[in-house]
Amino acid sequence: MAEPTAEIVAAPSKLPSLLDAGQRALAEAADDFDRLRVRDSARAVQAAALILDRRSIAVAASVLVADAERAIVAANPPRPPGRPPKLAPPPPAAEIVAPGETISPAIDSKAISKMRTAHAPLDDDAYANAKAQAVEEGELVTRATLRRAQRARKPSLATAEDPGEWYTPERIIEVCHDTMGAIDLDPCSHPHAMATVRAHAAYTAVDDGLDAANEWAGRVFLSPPRRRPLMLRAVDRLLQERKAGHVTQAILLMPARTESLPVQRVMTDAALVCCVAGNAGVWRPDGDTPRPQGYLLAYWGDSEPHFAAAASELGVVMRAAGRE
Repeated sequence: MAEPTAEIVAAPSKLPSLLDAGQRALAEAADDFDRLRVRDSARAVQAAALILDRRSIAVAASVLVADAERAIVAANPPRPPGRPPKLAPPPPAAEIVAPGETISPAIDSKAISKMRTAHAPLDDDAYANAKAQAVEEGELVTRATLRRAQRARKPSLATAEDPGEWYTPERIIEVCHDTMGAIDLDPCSHPHAMATVRAHAAYTAVDDGLDAANEWAGRVFLSPPRRRPLMLRAVDRLLQERKAGHVTQAILLMPARTESLPVQRVMTDAALVCCVAGNAGVWRPDGDTPRPQGYLLAYWGDSEPHFAAAASELGVVMRAAGRE
């Protein structure tokens, strides 16, 4: 299917047949490099159609671009925590590229991560609906289109595929177990995180653990959603449950954005706070890694010596403001 854009512009009658060939090639693709060839060629058709003012064909080509990227995401499932290795380089160009063709030189983890950010949060039905709406409106199907579809369907609590959400590494969970003996409740959990946290009970985004109807009690580990309104709501709920005596001990992990109201409230109420050194090690199932950011680990309860000893392995432990 792949032909340079200039050649396609010179032969506009080829546009429909090129798209048909691309759809067949995608269905028969044997590996990611075949899928990349389809995507790059579809982009060339899209560019040519826009130059020729053939909007409907440009939209159809953008759908093929999106379908190819979604196929690449599906062929590269989420990896365990940590930075995923880059894929092996492609075969020599002479083996896969016909004269005049172009193709991306390789697919590395960053490229796949960008595709996942657009595609992974949308199930097949939501993806199909986003495409259909764009086509109906005569709009190109782009990653931005898919991100808008994500925002339109997000629940009250962030889901695992939310690009703003990260999961807690084992070493921080071990501090929780060493300090509190066990975790009775993780109120902002997700199936991806449950095996690591090992809480006796958990609420997910579907349950909305911040809803007043959901009981909080005992020893709580809280890693709140990263959106600030939800983070503040989670922190306020924890402080209320502590004040009411329902939560006996609690450990909270959150970004150390000292200018934010949630952090200010934690710093003036917690018994002890650990400023985690370096990268906290938060992770996502898709293998993505966050930009460098400080984290703090806050503790409430009667096991301060245990927390201080365990958390000192992570960073500096200090008594919160207003505490003797």
